[in-house]
Amino acid sequence: MSNPFQPPNPNSDSVVPLSTTPGGMKLGHRGRSGLVRQVPVFATLLMVQGALVTLVGISLIAAAFVTPEMMSQAMRDAMREQPQADAQLMRDMEQQMNKVIIVVCGSMGIALLATGGISLYAGVRNLNYRSRTLGIVAVVLGFLASLTIWCAPTSIALGIYGLVVLLNSDVVLAFQLREQGCTIDQVKYGDW
Repeated sequence: MSNPFQPPNPNSDSVVPLSTTPGGMKLGHRGRSGLVRQVPVFATLLMVQGALVTLVGISLIAAAFVTPEMMSQAMRDAMREQPQADAQLMRDMEQQMNKVIIVVCGSMGIALLATGGISLYAGVRNLNYRSRTLGIVAVVLGFLASLTIWCAPTSIALGIYGLVVLLNSDVVLAFQLREQGCTIDQVKYGDW
């Protein structure tokens, strides 16, 4: 009975001989992790997250235009109910509040639109084992998008999962193989 904790013997017959990729990289079976096959799952989830973040960005931009009018109407109603209130002070407060709402909601909406677009594009590229770095950037931007609170639970979960997958050494090699001309099936199922 052999010891399963003993390192493999390179002179043994069980070692797969090295082969060469179209780019000239020498390969052999290294006991590749199953995370290489998780890349399409991660990429699909990244595209879904990107679509959801984009929707939140669109709704924030819409809120930047709708909310100030609603606030102005509420201020006018409050001034009618309290005629003793200083009208000029109320108008100044209304203008300041409208500016803050437009700037905050608008800038958050634009940032989320950009983050969602990058996540969608990175997901499509990662689905084909391309642009690994862009996938990492999209995940980090997803962490920043979680500051809006709406996206926090899914952004944090996807970010942790994505970093575990994309920073795995076998996944890094799989992306390199794809860049060198291997097909997706060779990358996913090949004995490299």
